[in-house]
Amino acid sequence: MIQTCAMLAHVAEAGIRARFTAAVTVALAVVAVTTSGCASGPGPEPEGPEQGEVPAIARLVPPAIAADGVLVVGTDPSYPPMEFMDREGLAGADIDLANAVAEVLGLSVRFEKEAFTALVDGVRTDRIEMAVSALTLDKGESARADAVVYFNSADQVVASRSDPGLRPGNMCGRTVAALEGSTQVRTLSGISRQCREAGSPPIVIEALSDQDQVTRAVLTDRVSGMLTDIPVATHVVAQNPRRLRLSGRPFDRAPFGMLTPPQAPDMARAVEGAVQQLIDDGRYERILRKWNVARGGVERASIRWARPTRQP
Repeated sequence: MIQTCAMLAHVAEAGIRARFTAAVTVALAVVAVTTSGCASGPGPEPEGPEQGEVPAIARLVPPAIAADGVLVVGTDPSYPPMEFMDREGLAGADIDLANAVAEVLGLSVRFEKEAFTALVDGVRTDRIEMAVSALTLDKGESARADAVVYFNSADQVVASRSDPGLRPGNMCGRTVAALEGSTQVRTLSGISRQCREAGSPPIVIEALSDQDQVTRAVLTDRVSGMLTDIPVATHVVAQNPRRLRLSGRPFDRAPFGMLTPPQAPDMARAVEGAVQQLIDDGRYERILRKWNVARGGVERASIRWARPTRQP
């Protein structure tokens, strides 16, 4: 979800999408700082009419998925405010949206914690039936699994106190963190290649296994900064305003997708219908506002098919 609507006006600042991660061992006090509530946490939950199953949409769910009445959803809960662990368990905008989608489909939810890099394969191999984890869609991901577009995001550089001069256009020779397997790592790799072609030192990319590690690496000055999605960047800077800052404008806008099995196209249609139902009845906006990410909302759900030849 985009907290800041402005996109980077100068392509020279960075023309590629990326997401960061960096891992270091830190004290529990630092962990508490990165995950505790603050100004960017959930606001008061707005009231609204409760809606249950919508039979016309629920009928689209493939029988093999609907049979046990449970939707198995994979997520990497290290990406606040989209998905993370609090004292009561899983929380975040994606978690609330997944629960609401399942309700429209007449299903309960069982969340499976997965490594970010394992989510696409989990959907493709039927280990999980849907993946919701702030998954940025690019040609790679959309080619491997069907995806329901439900949110708009963008990349944002976050600078640490150790290198306040870090900006999207001057990352050559610096150490930058991003989430392993993310589009942000690929973006950083592309920018680093441009650095070498221009005769400058490459970016040292710290690709770490979850976003908590990325954030801790920046907070402990292990890296100059990170590249991440704008909801996460805004959230972590709001929690640590004296230690971190947003650097430059958001760039390379791209949507998030809920991934579904490419071998079960009706599941994508069911999820698309459920998300659109949430948009139409107001639950979608209430969930986004609860987590202060309403600027990333979409007006219509849509599907990106895994195979170009498939039609909706």
